[in-house]
Amino acid sequence: MGWTEAFEEECELSQSTDQQAAEACDSRSDSGSEACARDSRAVSTCGSTANATSGCEDSGSGAAVPSGLALWWVQKLHLASRALGAQPLLSAQRRGTLSVVSSCTGCSAESAVLKALNVPFKVLSASEPNRDYRNFFLGNHRGLFKHVHERIEDQLRDSACCLHPEAQSCAAVAEHGTVDLLVTGSPCDPFSVQRTKRFSEDAVKSHPDFETTMSSVVAMYKKYEPKVGVLEQVKGFNMPFHSGAPGTPLDRWGQQCFRLSCLVWEYNFAVGLEVEAIAGMRAIAHVIPYSRVVIVGLCADGFAGFMYVCCWVTS
Repeated sequence: MGWTEAFEEECELSQSTDQQAAEACDSRSDSGSEACARDSRAVSTCGSTANATSGCEDSGSGAAVPSGLALWWVQKLHLASRALGAQPLLSAQRRGTLSVVSSCTGCSAESAVLKALNVPFKVLSASEPNRDYRNFFLGNHRGLFKHVHERIEDQLRDSACCLHPEAQSCAAVAEHGTVDLLVTGSPCDPFSVQRTKRFSEDAVKSHPDFETTMSSVVAMYKKYEPKVGVLEQVKGFNMPFHSGAPGTPLDRWGQQCFRLSCLVWEYNFAVGLEVEAIAGMRAIAHVIPYSRVVIVGLCADGFAGFMYVCCWVTS
């Protein structure tokens, strides 16, 4: 399927969902219709509530996604999982609320995915340098973020976060316990093949954002010791440092995680949602004799990468 066909299909699915929402609202009482309309607007205009949040403040609790209006890929994923006998690496149904830590959070695609999958969760700590992105995920997922830092380095130091600027420190693990899922979307610029000098000697290592992935993200795994980790990066992450080089950034990153008793599992995502492959890999992962598993999702689309890998570990 090409990009044009995929876009047309997505538009049709979006229109179908809006129609279902309208029909559901019509079948309710007047008061119920008003509530449904509010929920439908919150879903179909994702991000529109971000303006209600200024700076880095959080308030209230987020409205749940209306039941029965599941996104198209949710049912496909569940069907594929059941057909293959796959079980989630993290079972929120058995364990209760999923404890999540996120760094280089962006728009927090993982939050949207977990909501769509009806997985109860809380984000113990997040870090995102872009204020607009912080406003976006705080506005769309109200009450779910306990601590939000501007920089991953501040997050590692347990510095006072921008939700609690007057606090002496914001230590997520000390306050809330163990971490189930660590999600990181570190800057892709050092590794992206869209850079004209990507394969020039030392072009990757000399990039100012190189150490964010190779040092800070690794330090996050050492600090939080999550049961499952997700790293989203571009495909260039698994290409040679430069022309003729024997290793890749992923090779070096994986070696560091291996020292932390983490198994690094690479998944190269195509444009389509390969639900059968995701479910099958998840079933195999249950026999892995490691205390922690890190899934590295390589994808041209960062949001899609997060969506796939979060489905991988939770559904």
